[in-house]
Amino acid sequence: MKLRQRWHWPIFLGIIWCGLAFSALPAAGQSLPAHVVRSADGNLKPQMGYRWLYPNDPHNYAVEPVPNNVGIPGHPHLVGNGSGSFHPEACWRWVYPNDPHNYEVTPQAAGATPSNYPNLRCDGTGKFHPAMGWRWVNPNDQNNYAVEPVPAGEPIPGHPHLVGNGSGSFHPDVCWRWAYPNDPHNYEVIPQPKNMPVSGKPHLLCAGDGNFLHADGYRWVRYGSLDVVAIPPAALAAFKLGQTAYNRHDYRLAVREYSTALNYDPNNYVYLNDRCWSEAILGRLQRALSDCNASIADFSNYDEAYDSRGFVYLKLQNANAALSDYNAALKITPKLASSLYGRALAERRLGETDAAQADYAAALKLDATLDTRFTTYGMPYQPAAPASSNGEKGR
Repeated sequence: MKLRQRWHWPIFLGIIWCGLAFSALPAAGQSLPAHVVRSADGNLKPQMGYRWLYPNDPHNYAVEPVPNNVGIPGHPHLVGNGSGSFHPEACWRWVYPNDPHNYEVTPQAAGATPSNYPNLRCDGTGKFHPAMGWRWVNPNDQNNYAVEPVPAGEPIPGHPHLVGNGSGSFHPDVCWRWAYPNDPHNYEVIPQPKNMPVSGKPHLLCAGDGNFLHADGYRWVRYGSLDVVAIPPAALAAFKLGQTAYNRHDYRLAVREYSTALNYDPNNYVYLNDRCWSEAILGRLQRALSDCNASIADFSNYDEAYDSRGFVYLKLQNANAALSDYNAALKITPKLASSLYGRALAERRLGETDAAQADYAAALKLDATLDTRFTTYGMPYQPAAPASSNGEKGR
């Protein structure tokens, strides 16, 4: 009998503890803890602008102000201000600003400046972005609104032909200009006219499409740089003689003159490419390949060098390598007629008949002389004439 009584003690103590706990709950009509209110269903909740200090302890009613810019529970577009008050989130506004009991909000208009964030702009949907000329300091942190000026010369996000000036302002990139210079809210730009000198770069000219040209007698130092170097006059003179010889179909003399030009300007990617092409026509394929490789090494975005090397690979019976180089050339200059023609030759050799015919037609539309020229090189798209009785190929 005593044993049964001992087992009743835990039950008895539990009843006492629950009674004390429930008696600690404020009853209806009793005063509530500071900044705690009773909801319509009788439960307690923090006052707007506050949150539970110990949300996992149902018997502790201590609250604290919602921190600055942290969302108000149950109100996704309202945030605290750190002192127990609250306001619409950046790029939101009160629908009824004169009614202190109505918490409905709506997005700010596109282009509006959020309060306390002078270098942010609203997009009209409740979101925001840096103002023109500014960028996020920490773009991967969605809760960090810090911005910094776009550095001088770097593109403005979303506006590829506008660049920052390092102080939060911006202007058109080199070789671009405002389409409507008298309208400060219109950011449309157009290319500068062809051969317009580039300010501060006396040996650069605008190409008329937003790109650059170097002045006569100069060449690029490397791809991706606006630095130019003067070509020695003796190199220029020899190169012009080489071009004259090439136009007369005297390819051996052209190679000699290009070689002379390269003695004066060894890293000139244009001279290397032109010698590559002439050597390929002469059948000096390994020399040609070496020159084309050197040209591409000096200037990796030179479309004509890829075109020339594709031609060399065709002569070396390497259609896959030729196709790769012609693709590279056409990626740089999509309407390079000789590369379209050469790619058609490579595709035909690889059995890609439809693609070959499409490229062949596109090439002739751009340059109707290609059939004649490639026949002269011994590589016509159409089947060659039957061989003569002495073993020579038809020309």
